[in-house]
Amino acid sequence: MAAAGPGGIPPQVLMWAERPPLAAPVDYARITRPGHRWWRILVALLLLLGIWVVAQIVLAVGFMVVGVLAGWDPLWFMAGLMEFPAIRMTPGALLYTNLVLAAFIPATIISIRVAHGVRRGFVHSVAGRFRWGLFGQLTLLLLPIWLLYVVGATWAAGGSLASINPHPEMWALMAVVWLTTPLQSAGEEYAFRGWLLQNIGGFFAVRALAWGVPIIVSAVTFGLMHGSLDPWVLGPLMIMAAAAGVMAWRSGGLEAAIALHSLNNVIVMTLTLTMGGFDDAFISTETTGSPGDLAGAFLGHAAAVAVVWWWVKRRGVPNTTIVDPRRPLMVRGTPPPPGHP
Repeated sequence: MAAAGPGGIPPQVLMWAERPPLAAPVDYARITRPGHRWWRILVALLLLLGIWVVAQIVLAVGFMVVGVLAGWDPLWFMAGLMEFPAIRMTPGALLYTNLVLAAFIPATIISIRVAHGVRRGFVHSVAGRFRWGLFGQLTLLLLPIWLLYVVGATWAAGGSLASINPHPEMWALMAVVWLTTPLQSAGEEYAFRGWLLQNIGGFFAVRALAWGVPIIVSAVTFGLMHGSLDPWVLGPLMIMAAAAGVMAWRSGGLEAAIALHSLNNVIVMTLTLTMGGFDDAFISTETTGSPGDLAGAFLGHAAAVAVVWWWVKRRGVPNTTIVDPRRPLMVRGTPPPPGHP
């Protein structure tokens, strides 16, 4: 048996303790702050877009191979998208779209890892991992709030939950929505919150700027990327992005934002598949809104942020770390002690 070190601490724990911690705690947006250089963000951007484009090509080739083997049109998965602007979102088109957006998850992690040297776990959260327990808890807490918000928004817009107008391919589309839309939502969060927060936030030593600037950039970019220039459509999208950024700051990771985004997309798509309007929702350039949509979005997202804020405070969830995100998790092949992130 190996002799214990000072204070009875096992040698392998002492080996881990030899890793010097950061001089001061850092939060999620400033994970890349130590060693940040202006050119690193350019490298990260090129890697992000390059990996994402390659993923699109790989997925397209894979879908075409499946189509040929199944005796279908090789471009079966693009059939609905090729009818733009009158988009018909087929199950294949939705599956391809969701997987392409989900590809932002590995693209974000790899780009930050290579450009900044940050371990992949710290792209998820300051704990150095994805906190599945916290994600599950927040999903359950946000579910009733978001159901109430979506139902209220539908009623305020003049819709009726009693009207049933199922989509012709409802069940196939529903399966795709429930199985892959959470991945699509997570992909957008890793790109618009994870990538932008950590790359832009790393420029600033002042915490308010490290969060304020990337949250504003994220909100504007996220809104514009959805295609509509109607202010009553852009407004709710920007509010959602800002709320997700605040959640990331308060909780120290992306879990809360992913929970909110996933719930929103799954609930809205499920509702439109059963009540009608599913295909119209994807014609973003023709979508219009109203001041009521903006007010409802503000109230709904404010309630969601308040719940997340209360829960992480109640649970004592840390939003900073003193563990150096660049040092390897293994020291001379020694496994980490129990409970180490």
